[in-house]
Amino acid sequence: KTWAGSQFYSLEKLCKAIGIKLQDAEETIKRGVMRPELEEKPDNGTNTKKKKRLRGGLSNAARTLENRPCEEFPGWTVERIQRKNSHHVDSYWSHPGLAGVVLRSRVGVKEMIAK
Repeated sequence: KTWAGSQFYSLEKLCKAIGIKLQDAEETIKRGVMRPELEEKPDNGTNTKKKKRLRGGLSNAARTLENRPCEEFPGWTVERIQRKNSHHVDSYWSHPGLAGVVLRSRVGVKEMIAK
């Protein structure tokens, strides 16, 4: 068979030309394997490779070091969260009476209290 100057072969003809069994080629295609001489090994739980760590590190819940009432500013809550891929810890202050307001510094809390 030809198409636009190219010649097409059936799987049977290709197997015959390169010297492999048709049944082996069909099984290889079903598995999606590119190198049929490599045997597929069953996974019996003995894989000793280390699993790759997911990018981004820990979730916010796992990185939260503390979430407690602030001793320096009564009525305020301070949450300390470790940054992803770092040892640096950020502090966030919030107040139950100021819904949605989160401050990132003691100076910000002092200014908010002074208002």
